[in-house]
Formats: sequence, C-alpha cells, structure tokens
Amino acid sequence: MNKNIILFLGLLIGSIQIAWCKPDRIISLSPTATEMLFAIGAGEKVVAVDSHSNFPNDAPLTNLSALEPNLEAIALYKPDLVIISFDIGNLKVGLNAVGIEVLKLPAVPTVEDALKQILEIGNKTGNEESAERLVLKMRRRINEIAVEREGKPELLVYHELDENYYSPSRWSFLGNIYDILGFKNIADEADPNKIGYPKLSVEYILSSNPDIIVTGGLGNDSLLQFASRPGWNTINAVQNKTIIMVEPDISGRWGPRIVEFCEQIVQKLRIVGYD
Repeated sequence: MNKNIILFLGLLIGSIQIAWCKPDRIISLSPTATEMLFAIGAGEKVVAVDSHSNFPNDAPLTNLSALEPNLEAIALYKPDLVIISFDIGNLKVGLNAVGIEVLKLPAVPTVEDALKQILEIGNKTGNEESAERLVLKMRRRINEIAVEREGKPELLVYHELDENYYSPSRWSFLGNIYDILGFKNIADEADPNKIGYPKLSVEYILSSNPDIIVTGGLGNDSLLQFASRPGWNTINAVQNKTIIMVEPDISGRWGPRIVEFCEQIVQKLRIVGYD
C-alpha cells in the first residue's frame, strides 16, 4: 500500500480517536488553563504543566516552556490533549501529526469569554457539570459585587501594568472587569484605536487624577513608591492611600481567580471608606 495512504489512514484513525475519547493524559502550556482544569476537577488527568503554571500548588510543574515549546519534550509525556494559549512554531500542526489533540484557548477580552473557555474545557475533558457549576458560581459572585457597587461614586481607576505605564482599557479583559464593577477607567480615552493596552504618559495620568491605582508589581511599599514619583503625591489615589496591590498571577490570568481579583479591589475600598 502506498506510504502516503498509510500515513493518511493513520492520521484519520488518530483524529477519530481524538474526537470520541475523553483525554486521560493532559498537558497544559497555559497557566490560565491549568487553573481552569484543576478548578473543574480535571486535575487528576493533568500529567504536566508549563514552567509558569504555579497555581494550584499540586499542579505537576515541569520545565516545559509555553514560549519556546519543544514538541519532543511534550511528546515524552504521552499526552492525548495539550492545551495552549498561543501557537508558536506551528506546535498544533506538529502535535496533531503525531496523534495528539491540541486545544487553543487564547487570551480573552471579556469575562463572559473567560467563562465560555471554562465550559469548553469542561466539555473537552468530560467535566461538563462541574464546569457549569463553577461558571454559575463565578457569574453569581461577580454579579453580587457589581450590584454592591451600584449607586456608589464613579471612581476613576488607573491600572499600572508595568513601569512603562501600559494600562488596560475597556477593550481588554481587565478593562472589562472595571466596566462591570462600575469604575471609570482613565485608559479608555487614551485608547482610540481600541488596542486594549495603551501606553499612557505621566502627564496624562497626573491630569486624569485617578481615585484608585491598581498594581501588581511594586511590592508592599507601593504607596511609598508612587508617592516618591515627582508630582504623584498630588493625585487622589496617593493622598487617600487607595493603592491596591493585587497578585500579578491573579490579575494577569482570566481563570477562576478573577473573582478574587474583584473581591480584593472592593475590600480595599471598604477599608479606606470608599465603599
């Protein structure tokens, strides 16, 4: 029989098996997907996660890289499903060629899109019911927090992603959360092209005079660091000490812990008397 026909039949049979079998050996090359898998009860099927998947603690952390994926290293774990956030080096094609299914779950622009990904992982792994319960619980809690915020003053928020003043606008996942919670995001007007993460200037930030600053990368002395910047001690957020520190892993992932992100923000506002 022609070798090309044999190869075709092998790939066809492999694809049929992939389509009808629930995965028993899963690799996650996405920290967000790792959190989703364990949150819906699929953790026992996860045989390896990438080097940045540091939550939960019992995730099987490895040296596998999501940024420089190695097909041979991945294949050594004999997975039947690999979950990725972005496809580097045609990894999906390469893994499919050896009979390994790939599920791509890219970064999302909205909370609803994140919830849909949880349901998608649930369907793919045979954990549909637990995924539906998790989504219902998350949606209910986020809605409760949003309702609590109704009728409260419209506070200006500046979310600092890094020292270069990149900030998420409403056309990003974090920006969508601020919309849901009823904040006015200073990055919105600075993003006319709707790119999601505009680079702000110091002058723009100071003139916007945000009531809240959210950051995930300055450590416990973040208030002192902001206050020491020239001119920053004049803005409301610094004067009222509403600098909200969040864990970078929580704010940087669109998984189950987005609820914690919302709760951390409103809890800080209660402490300073804003809520």
